Amino acid sequence: MAFIEWNQNFAVNVDQFDDHHRHLIDLLNKTHDQITRRLEKEKLGQVLVELIEYAKYHFRAEEVWMKNLNYPRLKQHCAEHHYFVNRVQEMCEDYTSGNTALAQELLSFMKNWLSSHILGTDREYTHFIASKS
Repeated sequence: MAFIEWNQNFAVNVDQFDDHHRHLIDLLNKTHDQITRRLEKEKLGQVLVELIEYAKYHFRAEEVWMKNLNYPRLKQHCAEHHYFVNRVQEMCEDYTSGNTALAQELLSFMKNWLSSHILGTDREYTHFIASKS
C-alpha cells in the first residue's frame, strides 16, 4: 500500500503540474519504501536527493508559469516552496549525519506539506486561472 495515493482531488487542471505532482507523490512513496525497508543511508540519500531536485525543478516551472500569468500570490507561493526545500534539506542532513529517528518525522513533514500545498496553495492558482477565462 502506498504511503500517499494520487487521486483526482490533487488535480490542479494544469496537465504539466498534475504530472509533476504525480511524480512527486511517486518519489515520496519511493522514499517511504526505502525508509521502511531500512536500506543503507547511501541509497536512501540518493532517493532523497532525487526528490529534492525534482521538487526544485517543479517549483521553478510553476513559478515561471505563475510569473508569466501575473499571478498575484506569486511571492507567497515561492516562499512556501523555499520553506519546503530548506526544511527537507535540513532534515536530510540531520538524518544522514546519524539522526535516524528523524525518518518518520521527515516522511510525515513531506506528506503533510505536499498534500496541503497542492490541495490549498496550488488550488488557489487553479481558481485564479478559472476566473480569467
